Amino acid sequence: MTKKVGYPSQDRNHEKYFKKEIIEKPLPEGINIYEYLLECNKDRLELPAINYFDNRISYQKFLDNSNKVARALEHFGVKKGDIITAILPNTPEAFYLLLGASRMGVTVSFVDPRYGEKAIEKKINDTNSKLVIALDGVVKTYNRKTGTYTTKHVIDKVASIAKNTNIENIIGLSAGESMTLKSIIKNDIVRAQIFKQLKSEFKDFYSWKEFFKSGSYNKELIFPKYEDNTPIAIVSTGGSTGYPKSAVFSNENIIQATVQVKNIGVFPEEARWYDIMPPSIAYGLADGSVLGFSLGNELRLNPDPTAMSLKTPGQLQMVEDFVRFDPHTITCAPNHVFQILNSREWSEKPHSLVSFGVGGDLLNLKQVKKANEILSHMKRPKDFDKDRFFKDDEDKVVLNFGYGSTEVTGACSVAPSNKTVKLGTVGLTLPYQVVAAFRQDEKTKEYIELPYVLNEELEKVPEEKQGEICVQGPNIMQGYLNNEEETNKTIITHNDGKKWVHMGDYGFIDEDGYVHFVNREKYIGVGHDGFKVAPLEIEQVIIKEPNIEDCKAIIFDDLEEKRGNVIKVYYTLSNPETVQDIEKLEDRLNLMCQMELADYKCPVDYECIEKLPLTPSGKIDVLSLKEDAEEKSKVKILKK
Repeated sequence: MTKKVGYPSQDRNHEKYFKKEIIEKPLPEGINIYEYLLECNKDRLELPAINYFDNRISYQKFLDNSNKVARALEHFGVKKGDIITAILPNTPEAFYLLLGASRMGVTVSFVDPRYGEKAIEKKINDTNSKLVIALDGVVKTYNRKTGTYTTKHVIDKVASIAKNTNIENIIGLSAGESMTLKSIIKNDIVRAQIFKQLKSEFKDFYSWKEFFKSGSYNKELIFPKYEDNTPIAIVSTGGSTGYPKSAVFSNENIIQATVQVKNIGVFPEEARWYDIMPPSIAYGLADGSVLGFSLGNELRLNPDPTAMSLKTPGQLQMVEDFVRFDPHTITCAPNHVFQILNSREWSEKPHSLVSFGVGGDLLNLKQVKKANEILSHMKRPKDFDKDRFFKDDEDKVVLNFGYGSTEVTGACSVAPSNKTVKLGTVGLTLPYQVVAAFRQDEKTKEYIELPYVLNEELEKVPEEKQGEICVQGPNIMQGYLNNEEETNKTIITHNDGKKWVHMGDYGFIDEDGYVHFVNREKYIGVGHDGFKVAPLEIEQVIIKEPNIEDCKAIIFDDLEEKRGNVIKVYYTLSNPETVQDIEKLEDRLNLMCQMELADYKCPVDYECIEKLPLTPSGKIDVLSLKEDAEEKSKVKILKK
C-alpha cells in the first residue's frame, strides 16, 4: 500500500469513492461530439432526445437533423476550420448546430442573445464569423435602475452592426421553429410569451427553413476526417478579470468533461431531464446538455426560464413547466431552487425528481438545510420505480452542489450520489482530475501545493491551510481566443510539469477530496441567477463617457432579490461645470451599459461624487463605498 503524503495531487484520496473500473477506464479520444452521442445512444435511437414544448424529437431524428445542418453549412460555404456565430437561446436547433459543426470540423461561437450590439459586434469580429445564426425574435431585458423592461429584436441588433463586420449571411431562427401545432395549443401560456414579439425591421436574411432545406441538396457530402483537439465551441467567461474572454473548447474537452460526471452515476440514464441552462455558458453546454444527451435522457429545453407566469403573479413560468414535465434530473442555478420548492404546484403534486444539481453560486448553509427539509417530504407518483433509481439506497434527494468554471468546461467536483453529499462543500473531486489549493512563494514565485485538511480540523481551518483553488485534468479549455497573455495567466505550468487552471477562488481540499469554497475573488460579484458580474468590465464601459473622470463599480448584497450581488457605480466628473443635467448623463451611462453588457451585468444605480474616497495607502476605499451603497439601498427599498 502506497504511503500517504498528505497532498491531494499525490494521494488522490477522492478516487476511493469510485469503482476501480471507472478510474482505469480510458476517456474517449479521436471522436467528435456527433460520433460520441451516436455511440452512447446507438441502441436507443427510438427514445426521445429532445422535448420542446411537448414536441418529442427522437435520437434518430436529432442525429439526422444534425447531419442535415452539417450539409447546410457546407452549402453556405462554411469550411473546416471556420468559426460561425450562434446567437440563440436553448432550442433544438442550437444543438443541431453543435453536432453538425462537429462533423464539419467547424467551431460554433455561442453568444447570449441578451448581449448589446457592441458586445455582439466584438464577438463576431473576434471570430471573423461570416455566417451568423440569430434568434428571429425579441429578448426582454430588465433595467434595474429604471425598474422597466425593454424588448429588442435580436436580428435587428445583428443588422445594426453588420457593416462593421465580415458577415456574409445572416440566418434567422424563430424560437417557435420546432413547436408543432399540437404543442402550441397545449402550451398556450408559454406560446403567448414566446410569440409576443416585435416585428424585425431587417429583411435581408435567410430563414432557418431556407437554411435547413439546403441541407437536403448534397446528400453525398463526405465529411472531413476528424483531427484530435479540433475546436468545437466558444463561450464567454463571466468577465472576472475585465471584459469577458472567449474560452475555446475542443470536442475532447466537452466529451471528457461530461464522461467524468456520467461515469460516477450521479444522474440516471434514459430518464427525464429539465434543461434551462443556455449553450452560451460552459455549464449549460457541457454538464447541462451534452451530459444529459450522453445518458439517453429526454431533455426538456426551455428557451426562456426568466419568463413570468401568466397564471401565478410573481412566479416564473419555468416552475409550472417543470412541475408538469416531472423530471428526474435538473441542473440549475441557486435562484431556481426556492422558486421551485416554495411554489404551490410543487407542494400539491407527487414528483419523480432523483437528482437536484446546483451550480453557478452557493446558497448559505441555512438555505441548504431548508431546501433539503422540503425535499425530504417529497411524495412520489404511483408508478415511480424506486428500485431502478435508488437500487438499495434510501429514496432521498438533497441539493448536490457542483463546483467549476468556464475554463474547466463546467464542473470539476460534484458528489457521486445523494448519500455522499457533504454539507458545506461544493462536491467531491471528479475521478480523472485533481483539485488542490496553492500558494505562491513570494521570493521564488513557485506555486506551492497545500496539504489537504484532516476531517477533525474542519470546524476551524486556519488561513495558512487555505489557498487559491487550482484544477488539473483533461477538461481544461484550449485557451482564450486570440488572447495568449490572459491564457497564460490562467493556465499555468507548475513545477510538477502539469498545467493547472487557476480558478481565482479561495478555499481548501479535505482529506476525502471534497472541495471547500471559502471566498470568491476579492471583487467579483454573482447575481441572484448565478451569473458572475465583474466590476472592471462595467468600469471599462463607464469610463468611455467623455464627462467621466474616474469611476468605481461597487458590489453589494442584492436586497431586492434577497440573495446574490448587484452593482452601483460611483463616478467623478472631469469638468463639473460643463454637466448641466446629471439625470441625462446617467441615462447615457445606463444606455452605454445596455449596449455593451448583458442585462444582468448592468448597474442598478449611479451616483456622482466629488472625489472617490481613498485608504491611507492611497487605494480607493471600496469598503466605505460598499457601506454607503448598502445603506442607501435599504432606504430606497423602505420608501417603496
